[in-house]
Amino acid sequence: MLITISVILITILGILSIICANKKDWEWLFWVGLITTVTGTVVSFICILACVSEHIPAHTIKTLNNLQHKRTGLITRYEACNQSDDLVIISEIEDFNAEIENSKYDLNNPWTNWFISPAYGEIETIDMSELDRKPIKIEIEENN
Repeated sequence: MLITISVILITILGILSIICANKKDWEWLFWVGLITTVTGTVVSFICILACVSEHIPAHTIKTLNNLQHKRTGLITRYEACNQSDDLVIISEIEDFNAEIENSKYDLNNPWTNWFISPAYGEIETIDMSELDRKPIKIEIEENN
């Protein structure tokens, strides 16, 4: 939010620089104002598009469904995995938890909250200590 507002203010400052440069006949201020205005306009447009695209209800629902599906899948795999798969699934769970925690932080940060889907606020991290691991029985048939 604050990034978008800052960029819009920079664009306005560029426009005011162009107006002042025309009145005072300062060529250098005109070029500074022109570059600032063009850059601010482009970045403002990109910021507004990013904000709108993250907050479209269909995108939020899709993101929420994807995150819930990924969370459920990781929990199921963790509960069913054997010792040889432990490091792989634990690494994937840690990556998932880091993604959720970082997104929640950005969602509460006034500088970046417009760029993060609200779906991240509704997903909980995976606490491996609360999961129920079921031992897998491996039956080996002996051929005589």
